[in-house]
Amino acid sequence: MNEYVKGLWLKALRSGKYDQGTGRLKSTEIDFGGQENDYFCCLGVLCEIHRQEVAGEWGDVNGFGLGYIADRNYAHIKDAAIYELPFTVQKWAALDSGDPFVDTEDGRFELSALNDAFKPFNKIADAIENSL
Repeated sequence: MNEYVKGLWLKALRSGKYDQGTGRLKSTEIDFGGQENDYFCCLGVLCEIHRQEVAGEWGDVNGFGLGYIADRNYAHIKDAAIYELPFTVQKWAALDSGDPFVDTEDGRFELSALNDAFKPFNKIADAIENSL
């Protein structure tokens, strides 16, 4: 994995800035006061870093719901994803998968599986730091 990107990702996961969500890269919910709240999978945090550092946007992916659009040619979406990293983000981060495996004290798991099992971001960051 690209060491610079890895450092940004670890810092973001440990920052407390991102609320953890499950089942997709990012979800938005409206609370009882009408305020929108964003929730991210650990992979969605990496997409958000890509958006801030390079380009990309969150939006509807061909009618399938909110996802990360990493590359677009006018109205045509060229590279986007809802559940795992788009290829453009994988390439930027020098990862070989849209949902990389990491080693934990409990075994080897895909990052989305750890996230969706409610493993806290700081523990996921430790696994990324030691495995990627």
